[in-house]
Amino acid sequence: MIQNLVSVVIPCFNASQYVVEAVESVLAQTYRNTEVIVVDDGSTDNSGMRLKQFGTKIRYLYQSNRGLSAARNLGVSVANGETIAFLDADDLWLPGKIESQMKLLRSNEQVGLVHCDFYFQDGKTGHRTQRARGWGTDFAGRCFDRLFRGNQVCVSSVMVRTSCLPRSHAFDEQITRPTAQDYDLWLSLARSTAFGFIDTPLVAYRKHEGNASNNLREMLEAELYVVSKHTQQIPLPSPEIDQRMLSDRFFGMYLGLGYLEWQEGRFANAKSQFKKALMYRPFDYYIWLLRFACELPIGVVSALRAAKKKITLSN
Repeated sequence: MIQNLVSVVIPCFNASQYVVEAVESVLAQTYRNTEVIVVDDGSTDNSGMRLKQFGTKIRYLYQSNRGLSAARNLGVSVANGETIAFLDADDLWLPGKIESQMKLLRSNEQVGLVHCDFYFQDGKTGHRTQRARGWGTDFAGRCFDRLFRGNQVCVSSVMVRTSCLPRSHAFDEQITRPTAQDYDLWLSLARSTAFGFIDTPLVAYRKHEGNASNNLREMLEAELYVVSKHTQQIPLPSPEIDQRMLSDRFFGMYLGLGYLEWQEGRFANAKSQFKKALMYRPFDYYIWLLRFACELPIGVVSALRAAKKKITLSN
């Protein structure tokens, strides 16, 4: 590892519309000691061609399409910096991001990961909106218990000490879709190191139709996989997770999946998910009503759904 060098890992898959701006936002940082590693995960557009304009300013690596986790893992495995920062190809950094994060890491040796606030940027208009101030304080210090309840850490805002990361398979390659592989890593790191947070938006998270977060089903399924995985790794009960927290977490995920199935008219699947939710809250009357509603004739259930939607819209 090269002292004070920051390795920036940018995975890219068919992101020619955005990736040049992402790279430019790294090269425009006030902190100059960086290496930019772009991993092209088998793009079929002209991403590679567009990136040629940067020449030796970046390291361009190409691999056959293996998924986001594998692309990030390749970048981590070849990184030379003592810290690694992650940037998605459709996001942007503000000029002072790296400098601010390096100052925090240098001032506190107990912090292994530092993240920051971020803007939501409209993919069409470029308009930026900020989240409610102060949210990130829940994700600072030793925060495994808070992180277990749900992920709010934006991957493009994260810088981590290389010594905290495994040099191979930092990201779980079983998660092939761009969903919760970052959440999985944050949970792993939170068990062994403290997090730092900078309460200033230094990242622009671009919102557009291609965002994986738009697919709630995929996100919830991946989240369920990650939470189940980490629950199995921790002997229960533990100082971080008590039984109530565990029950609430699984209840919420199964309820969310069941409700998605219900909304889309897959009532047999919805019933199965509601049944799983009831394992964690067996006396929740609302879930019992939803479960039994799934057994009604399809026409009746459809009428109930239409009535509920009408009431919701009127309110």
